[in-house]
Amino acid sequence: MIHELSLQRVSAQRDADGFCAPNYSSYCFSHLPQTIRWLLTHDHDSGLPLDVLGPWGRKCDTVIFLFIDALGWRLLAPYLEGKAQSAFVQRVAEQGVVAKLTAQFPSTTAAHVTTIHGGMPVGEHGIYEWYYYEPQIQRIICPLRYCCFGDSERLPLSLLGLTPEAIFPPQTLYLDLEAAAVQSFVYNLSAYADSPFSRHVGRGATAKPYQNLEHALTLLAETLRTLPAGQKSYHLLYWDEIDRLSHIFGPESVEVQHAVQQLWSLLEGRLHRDILAPLRHSGDRGETLVLLTADHGQTPIDAGATLYLDQELPEIIPWLRVDPLGRPLMPAGSMRDLFVQVREGYLAEVERRLLDRFQDHAVIRRTADLLSQGYFGPEGPQQQQLRERLGELVLLPYEGESIWWSGKERRRHNYRGHHGGMTPEEMEIPLLIWGYSGS
Repeated sequence: MIHELSLQRVSAQRDADGFCAPNYSSYCFSHLPQTIRWLLTHDHDSGLPLDVLGPWGRKCDTVIFLFIDALGWRLLAPYLEGKAQSAFVQRVAEQGVVAKLTAQFPSTTAAHVTTIHGGMPVGEHGIYEWYYYEPQIQRIICPLRYCCFGDSERLPLSLLGLTPEAIFPPQTLYLDLEAAAVQSFVYNLSAYADSPFSRHVGRGATAKPYQNLEHALTLLAETLRTLPAGQKSYHLLYWDEIDRLSHIFGPESVEVQHAVQQLWSLLEGRLHRDILAPLRHSGDRGETLVLLTADHGQTPIDAGATLYLDQELPEIIPWLRVDPLGRPLMPAGSMRDLFVQVREGYLAEVERRLLDRFQDHAVIRRTADLLSQGYFGPEGPQQQQLRERLGELVLLPYEGESIWWSGKERRRHNYRGHHGGMTPEEMEIPLLIWGYSGS
């Protein structure tokens, strides 16, 4: 079933600038942790509207969450429109539910992976971008790599006295589920399965490092097979190959199309046919539900046309905040959502200069306005931390545009696709739901 209401509601989020605002009130990624809690425990509310769960809106024994980085709605749409073929997509569309959600803002992996592990929206956990300003040490950091970032340094945060507990959320979804006697398992690529970030946000779950997607599905099969009968379980499998290829070759490239086809093929042949369909007959796992979604999509960009803020407007550099060594802070975020840290007393002037130079290329907004208008979700007890990290201004480039910072070393990017902004390509994501009954 194609869930038409979610498509309509998400489409209604588009504004005059062609942007898609996050739909925190209903069909948004931010509700997924609570939906997972509810499916396994029926504790509190359902998170997502019950209508999107269709016939699967009942208590489950096993929930499998497939987190496919950068699988935006536009990569799924050709399969729904008959322009591309997939037995997997066709089967889910006929037997399960295909809905559309919005990502959170910013449309970044950092925001969404922290939400799905930590169990709270970006406005509460405050990890909003790959790079952001950390006021505790007055530097730009890379939280998922647990390091400080600058023109020529990548210092571990521990050397600056910043512990994981100081920046990452205190609770995890897995600890919540553990308290309800649900076992959790997290399947991550072995390259980062044991990183400081993964260890902290994975507390309460068993880590299952894998080498590639097929290996991850094999580990999933083994885990399901060895769990005691009657044991409730939650399995999160994160795969980032589509995101990696989209950055290098562009989201519309042949390489990305092949990766999407590989995904559908493995999910149909390995996950459905070999692993989950037999459970329906054995009854060992009871009610099993699979959710598949993404953190964001990507939009194509022309690396050669990127505008560099420090080269276009060098006169604003003295008006930016500085680090403890007195060096101007490079903006946080990315070339699709550039967050600028402005010294007190210079906000109006920097904003005017940015508007004069970039108004044909981007929307320039005050972050205080975005916060008050709910772009980071409802106000929460931890949102002051986010306020301090955001800076004062953000540049949100239009579709196909990119604005970045070169720095002393003239770091020029060569990406052909990116995300972080609010175009529909970045913000609109699919949610696929299908299940297996053990009865």
